[in-house]
Amino acid sequence: MDNQAVLLQSYLKPGDIYISEKSALISMHLSSCVSVTMSNPRMRAGAICDGLLPSCKGKMPCECEQFCREGIRFVDCSNMRMLGWFKQNGIPRGEIDVKVFGGPDMFSSKESISDSTVGQQNITIAFHVL
Repeated sequence: MDNQAVLLQSYLKPGDIYISEKSALISMHLSSCVSVTMSNPRMRAGAICDGLLPSCKGKMPCECEQFCREGIRFVDCSNMRMLGWFKQNGIPRGEIDVKVFGGPDMFSSKESISDSTVGQQNITIAFHVL
């Protein structure tokens, strides 16, 4: 048997999240979704989300300890869960490398109901939480 580590491969569906302490190859498709990646090289830990919508409209803001059923679909909730996971594992925010991808405008402003498209709202919420 080969001594090389087996690289995990996974497809991240829209509105899903992946957190691991093992190397993985993640593939996904972004539309107006925003993908936020967080990693800590020291602990060799990483997380990625594919947020569909900007924010949860629940009565209480998402807390990492109180997992709602739909939470990971939302950019704010999935970011809070990932940050919560790093905190629970003793990794302070200052040691987390963060990258934000996606959030394109799928429709022109003329076709949008509001002045801000879903992609723009997703990006705004991602940076607000971070």
